[in-house]
Amino acid sequence: MARKPTQTRSQQFACVMTLIMVSLTTPNVWAKPFGLEMGMSLEQLAAYQPRPVKKQADVYRIETAPLHSSNFDHYLLRIDPEHGLCVVNAISKDIFAEPEGALVQMSYTNLKTQLTTKYGQPAVDVDKVIDGSIWAAPQHWMHSLLSRQRTLTAIWSGEQTPLIDNIADIALTARAKSVTTANLSLTYEFKNLGACRQAEQKANAAAL
Repeated sequence: MARKPTQTRSQQFACVMTLIMVSLTTPNVWAKPFGLEMGMSLEQLAAYQPRPVKKQADVYRIETAPLHSSNFDHYLLRIDPEHGLCVVNAISKDIFAEPEGALVQMSYTNLKTQLTTKYGQPAVDVDKVIDGSIWAAPQHWMHSLLSRQRTLTAIWSGEQTPLIDNIADIALTARAKSVTTANLSLTYEFKNLGACRQAEQKANAAAL
């Protein structure tokens, strides 16, 4: 079986730079995040594309969104039967990284900058490796992320600074899938998430 060709570092860099330039020139890419609104029903989402695929209770996957960003591979949506859409989790395309993780950090910083422009400074901004980690050296950056000894995340909290479009919180996180591959997770929690959780607890209790 022929081996799948691997990307060179220059090809990887060019790919990331292309994604960055596209995102910088795409207006309102996160207007009502990805064109999705709090409380949207499955039926409303199906009007934009094929019906979302159910992954688990109240969690559905879509491959594109009303306002799709080329930075992202797919979206996971929490949709309560009564309260509708309450969480949007956008998962980026895979980033093929070198040990130092420069391409991952570049992609993360670009998205964080755009989010900061729209929503203000994050309430939480963490880029840290745990004390005493054996992966603390720069050349082990991807190892530290994979072993969860490094955290790279930013959180925007509606409790500290009111957010638009009925958004309660936003979280951007870098995640390693292997020592050579990572992705970014961008999560929007809407103000109806509490109601969705209460409905889930009520349904679970009724099943006992």
